[in-house]
Amino acid sequence: MKRIIFILALLVSTGLFFACEPENLVVLDMEQTTGPQLLLPAGGTTITLSMANQAALVTFRWAASHYGENLAAPRYLLQMDRAGNNFANPRDLVLTTDTVFTITQAALNTRLLDMGIAAGTTAPMEFRVRSFITDASPATFVFSPTLAVSIRTYDMVIIVKPIFMLGGGTSVGWDNNAAIEMSHIGGSRFAVVDRLAIEQWGIKFISRRGAWEPQWGAAEGGTSFAGGLRYRPTGADPDPPPIDLRQLTVAGDHRVVVDTLALTYTIERVTEQLFLLGGATTVGWNNAAALPFTRVSPGLFRITTPLAASGEIKFIETLGQWQPQWGTNATGTPASGPLFRNPPGPGDPGNIPTPAVAGTYTIEVNLSTMRYRIFAP
Repeated sequence: MKRIIFILALLVSTGLFFACEPENLVVLDMEQTTGPQLLLPAGGTTITLSMANQAALVTFRWAASHYGENLAAPRYLLQMDRAGNNFANPRDLVLTTDTVFTITQAALNTRLLDMGIAAGTTAPMEFRVRSFITDASPATFVFSPTLAVSIRTYDMVIIVKPIFMLGGGTSVGWDNNAAIEMSHIGGSRFAVVDRLAIEQWGIKFISRRGAWEPQWGAAEGGTSFAGGLRYRPTGADPDPPPIDLRQLTVAGDHRVVVDTLALTYTIERVTEQLFLLGGATTVGWNNAAALPFTRVSPGLFRITTPLAASGEIKFIETLGQWQPQWGTNATGTPASGPLFRNPPGPGDPGNIPTPAVAGTYTIEVNLSTMRYRIFAP
């Protein structure tokens, strides 16, 4: 008989194993354990995803595991893979203590396309649930029987609409008439830099100023730095919680990026000061004498200064230090282009070229869109 000994008090808090007095031991008989059982969707069915129903929810539900002892509640990991792959390369959908998980058709479609499944095709898929008490040892892992379901994907047609950010953690609070418009940065992605607070902590996103729906809030399992979004198309739908910012180390300027199709978000700290230097400037490449930009608003910087003809420039965040530094790539021109930062980039970004005619120019840096502009004032 397969038996595993756990220390209950430590198992609940840490999942670690230590020596202890016999009266503190819990004996877990794995032969008496029953694993999870997927109940929804029904096996052998076909789920058809569509753009028209992209906000509709696909529900996965399973019967709970029973370990036969008064232990900590088991955790469940829902996985999917292509049929016949024997879960050699599974995709994790959720880690939870609940026995139900919902995902929008848009988010599930994105996951399938990311696996290389062609849009507009029907793919045979397999799902399973793994339950466990502690991930410190696979001894408590119990898998559900595999559930076979076919899913038809769709080609994503992206309609760009304005997206707005608001919440107690933002500079505008919960006033939906003053929500901050986010910049469209390509595809279904939007970004904005704002001064985020930790004390009030919550943020959400809406698609229309003055209206609460449609809106996006936090899906289960997210952090103050990244996670999934839950879409609320109408007031009759469940209200998602706001994204909790209390894990941020300090209040300050942060770049928030939202993908309304993949239903994801990221939040990262950005600089609140920037300096200009380069062969085309009056200070050359002297990083200790670099010229300060004016911070017009969170993430937006400007400077008006003489530039030499056909020279090169870069931006740094700290006087006397080369990193972090900002530059461009081969697509950058003397008028505009994308911005890249090192770190975290793999190497120093390229120098930014300046106009062919010497003169006084305004340089604008937008960290929301991650682009620069050079123009005559």
